[in-house]
Amino acid sequence: MTTSKKIYFPGLNFFRFVAASLVVLVHTEEIKGLHAFHNVYKNYPTELIGRLAVIFFFVLSGFLISYLLFAEKTQNKSISI
Repeated sequence: MTTSKKIYFPGLNFFRFVAASLVVLVHTEEIKGLHAFHNVYKNYPTELIGRLAVIFFFVLSGFLISYLLFAEKTQNKSISI
């Protein structure tokens, strides 16, 4: 059994926070619109920001997962699920 060093990217925490916050904000505006409250969801910039935040969040998650899988494959010569 090998000991593995924890892989951590402290610089990505800010980007994860911003992306997640924007997604929550846009969803809040969408819910406000569904309940007939004043909202800015139907504005094009708001929709675009929401879509880009979701895409960026998934790209970032894909990078982190892929990096961890490649690091495990390099270190252990296999990937344990």
